[in-house]
Amino acid sequence: MNYRAWNHRCWLISYMSSRQVLHEFDTSRYWAALHVADSSCFHYRRKLLLQMLADASEQQNAVACSSQLKLLRKLWKDELDWNEMLIRRYIGREALWLHRRFLSVGWLKHFGAIEQNPTEAGEANNHVKVFLDYELSLLQDCLNLPESEFEDVQSQSIHAASYMLRLNWEICSCSSIDLNQKRSVSDLRELLDRLCPEKSIIWDHLTTKLY
Repeated sequence: MNYRAWNHRCWLISYMSSRQVLHEFDTSRYWAALHVADSSCFHYRRKLLLQMLADASEQQNAVACSSQLKLLRKLWKDELDWNEMLIRRYIGREALWLHRRFLSVGWLKHFGAIEQNPTEAGEANNHVKVFLDYELSLLQDCLNLPESEFEDVQSQSIHAASYMLRLNWEICSCSSIDLNQKRSVSDLRELLDRLCPEKSIIWDHLTTKLY
């Protein structure tokens, strides 16, 4: 029933004004923070972000378009920071990692210049590598959590490693950036095979492009 309600709200987004979309994005954050294991609300927030992106791209006035994209960039970065805080606070919640994957790929694609003109390729490469270095730091923190009977540390490790593999795969799928992450990928694959061997087919698929 909860899924159906959120799915209905997703359908309503296309009928909302830009102001209503922004209001929904602001007000749904509190509910999401109280229900971090519920993917439906985070899916709704992703739909809102995509709608704001579409609204900005449809602006015919260049100044208005630039202003909206600037606001959206700030909202996207705030969402990334907020998501990281939730990941560190609530251990082993898959919904948070799924949301981060969307945010990270979207950030690099729309604001971090994954796909750039050839003359800007060097700058794009550097931006992606800086971003990945930060994400690898988050990964290391999640992999080095102390064992606890109250926290699902193993799930956190699986979600974190899987996230990095998928993020690398997504980047390789939409750009020719040389990530030079082969050693990290190998380490992640070894970790995932050990912690979650039943999903080895998925790990095979994600690592094919990275070697």
